[in-house]
Amino acid sequence: LASGLNTSAYNYDCMKFCEGSDGQVYEQPHSAYREETQALYMMFDFEQDLPYGMVFNGNAGTRYIKTTTNATGVMTITHYALAPGYDPVNSTAQGPGTSITVNTTLNGQTEDWTPSYNLNLWVRPDVVLRYYSGHVIARPPVTQMLPSGTCTIDERYTVAENNPTGEAADPSCGRVGNPDLKPYKAINHNESVEWYINKDTMVSLGYYYNNVLIGAPEAASATSDSLFASSGTPPVDPVTGESLANAHFVYPTYQNGSGGIQRGIEFSTKMAFTYLPWYLKYTGVDFNYSKLGYKNFQTAQEQISGNLLPPKNAAGYFQNLSLWYDDGRLNMRLAYQTRDSFFECISSCGSNAVNDVPGIGLDSSQTVRVPYNPGFPNYRAESKYLDLRINYKLTKELKLYVYGRNIAHDTTAA
Repeated sequence: LASGLNTSAYNYDCMKFCEGSDGQVYEQPHSAYREETQALYMMFDFEQDLPYGMVFNGNAGTRYIKTTTNATGVMTITHYALAPGYDPVNSTAQGPGTSITVNTTLNGQTEDWTPSYNLNLWVRPDVVLRYYSGHVIARPPVTQMLPSGTCTIDERYTVAENNPTGEAADPSCGRVGNPDLKPYKAINHNESVEWYINKDTMVSLGYYYNNVLIGAPEAASATSDSLFASSGTPPVDPVTGESLANAHFVYPTYQNGSGGIQRGIEFSTKMAFTYLPWYLKYTGVDFNYSKLGYKNFQTAQEQISGNLLPPKNAAGYFQNLSLWYDDGRLNMRLAYQTRDSFFECISSCGSNAVNDVPGIGLDSSQTVRVPYNPGFPNYRAESKYLDLRINYKLTKELKLYVYGRNIAHDTTAA
């Protein structure tokens, strides 16, 4: 989209396309994202009676997903050319650069199969053993896929006095989205035993382990690459007019995180107090507690002690407690949620202000430069939230509700 369009052959709307001073028609700068998904689903159910009154049932199936992405972002290219009589000793005297702002479109495509299995063995009518295994995927956020940013071509760094290595420095850019990000992929397994004590009470104990194949996207340090190689219409150098399709740029972007094994146990129970007198018979409680661990993750290393850090955003436990009332007309729920502290990043968390020792498992959002200036691991404190929701049904057509989040005004600090 860096080149003009033929006005005589194109009927354009000036809200989207406008004629420039050179007589060519250009598309207005904008950001856009298009995602097309094609999917195929197959599943079958089964049930088989077994001896001693046991029943074996469940289902199995798979899903095929093909996703094509088309991301358009606004890129600004600024070229600082050497002026006649340029003095490298006074390099700041160089005049203003020449800039061009263009829409850049990059494409990506993924294909996935996601089989899943749900198996249930009812050893008694009130006790069931369950097994689940499934491949799961999650698309990356659109904001991390848009190819937007500002790139600078600076001829001052090709001068020997400014660049002692004698090698031409690659042009640099601010953080640029990556439309080729892969979706988060994992194979999840869950094994549990559930006991339905009566119609009002159940308890369960589960063990789960998730094999993360491709981690969630995270900020990545600067890399050198042909940024516009896959662009349908790559931009041009605003000074030379040459295509930048094969030009190397140094730029930070986003990349998929590392994989590994997540595993843990979970206890949960649900109880309705229907045996209590008065309005208390409409009350109940839900509770679950989950303890999480990990192994085989590629993690960062704390620079002072040398200790390996846990995976990013991996809390050690989760806990949820809900007290509720429901008489068919008035419904109230008070929910208390807690989450353990977790490692977030190495300060200063992606700004590249920290210069760490190379080759020992750094946080991927930082680069290595001199002088040595190690950062410290940044943790998010344990969080505790109290939420309240009240619904009241006036008629079949009208319902009133009040919803309050974090009504205890808890804060989460680093």
